[in-house]
Amino acid sequence: MSNREPLNLKTFSDETSEALEQEAQEYFNENNSFSPKDRPLALAYYNDAPGGIGGGTPCIAWFDCEKELLEVLANYLLITNPGPSGLDCNRISEAIAAAASAFWLGEISKEETIETINDQAHGCFHVQWWGTREALLIGDEEFPKILRSKWRDHKKDGDTSPLKADEVGDFLQYLECDYMC
Repeated sequence: MSNREPLNLKTFSDETSEALEQEAQEYFNENNSFSPKDRPLALAYYNDAPGGIGGGTPCIAWFDCEKELLEVLANYLLITNPGPSGLDCNRISEAIAAAASAFWLGEISKEETIETINDQAHGCFHVQWWGTREALLIGDEEFPKILRSKWRDHKKDGDTSPLKADEVGDFLQYLECDYMC
C-alpha cells in the first residue's frame, strides 16, 4: 500500500467532456508542455490517425514531476485525441485512469501501465515511452536510442549512442519542432 497523495483524476463522461476539453486546452496553452525547457520527464505518444490519411502525429510532452505526467496522460490525452466516433470514451477514460492510478500506487509496472493504456486507447492515441530527460539523452532503452538515431539520420550521422553535451540543445530543438511536425 502506498502513502502517496492520490492522483487528481477526472474521467471523461458526457457531462464532463466539454469542461475537460476546455481544461485540457488551458493546461497545454499555459504550460507549453511540448517545450522541454528544464523539465526532467518526457512522455512520447502519437495520435492514432488512420494510415490512409498519413497516420498518427508523434508528440513529446514534458513535465516537472511524475504525478503531473500521469494526470495529464489520464485526464487530457483522450479528450485531445478522441479517435473515431463510436468509441466508448467513458469506458476508455475509466480504464486509463485506473491504470495510471495503479502505477502511481505501485500496484503495476510502467510497462504494464503502458500496455493497458495502449490496449484501451487503441484508435485514439498510443504511448510509446515515458521516462527521464537523462534516459532520453543517454539511456539504453530502445525508444531513446531510436529517437537519437532518427535525429542523427536527419543530420546524416545516424547512430544510437548517448548524446554529447554539445548535441543536447540541437536534439531538444529537433524534438520540439521537427519531430512533432
